[in-house]
Amino acid sequence: MSMFVGCNFKPEEVLKSIKVNPEIQLPEVSDFLLEHIGFDLECLHRILGKSHDDIFLLIHCIIARIMEKHTMSVIGEVIPLEWCQLTKNDARIKWEQEFAKRYITPILKKLDSKLKKCNDEILIDKRLGSDPLLQLLYETDIPSEMIDITQLQDIPAVWRYRARISVDHLTQMLNSSQQHCPVLSIFLEEESILRALRFIPSIQRLQKLLMVKYYRKIDKNEGTSLQIDVIEEHMEKERRLEEFRSLLCDYTEAWECVVQSLESYTCSVNGSYLRVKKEH
Repeated sequence: MSMFVGCNFKPEEVLKSIKVNPEIQLPEVSDFLLEHIGFDLECLHRILGKSHDDIFLLIHCIIARIMEKHTMSVIGEVIPLEWCQLTKNDARIKWEQEFAKRYITPILKKLDSKLKKCNDEILIDKRLGSDPLLQLLYETDIPSEMIDITQLQDIPAVWRYRARISVDHLTQMLNSSQQHCPVLSIFLEEESILRALRFIPSIQRLQKLLMVKYYRKIDKNEGTSLQIDVIEEHMEKERRLEEFRSLLCDYTEAWECVVQSLESYTCSVNGSYLRVKKEH
């Protein structure tokens, strides 16, 4: 956000600090940063499990805390110069850690109560509190007619936001909780592997499909260089393209679940340990 604001005054300097490939041009800097901010907001929405409105409110709370705590005593602090210049990775990490400890962590520790307090303050604001839309959003409205359960799609209350319970959100809540939940902790640690297990039947069908098609029909060199688009051409001729693509999609999703853990995975074979090769 600071870079986006700074882009209005010194776009050349902001461009120098952006390291992406391919490199962006000066007229693209503003759009690039706006897109980056949107991506960050979406990440916060997904990880914290809060509505988009609450994420904006959270950012307002953090900025308000910065303004409140940025007093003359803070300005007069003796801070290593390299922290302020952010010229090295180590210095940047130190700066981020200190910034998070001072301005972000205190709010995240009491996130739900903080958001509730802020939402309550918005609701009782005389300039906004009587707004029908806000009353609907904050559920202070009283329905004037009887609810017809056969026409739920026409009832505004049905469409109100409810925080989704996702694995990321559950993990974040467990990490911030003081409760000791050993079984749940083990489950979340192994969640990516467990998620991949449901694809085993599809992987076995894909393996059988490929063996029926190519077993003893191609040599090792030809099999190593065979591309997926060529296989799709073969499957299309046999009218099995849709089935192949569906199975391949399941295989790809399973691969994405386990690929990181495979980097350090070993298995015992004839008394020795084997690792999955990097190129695989």
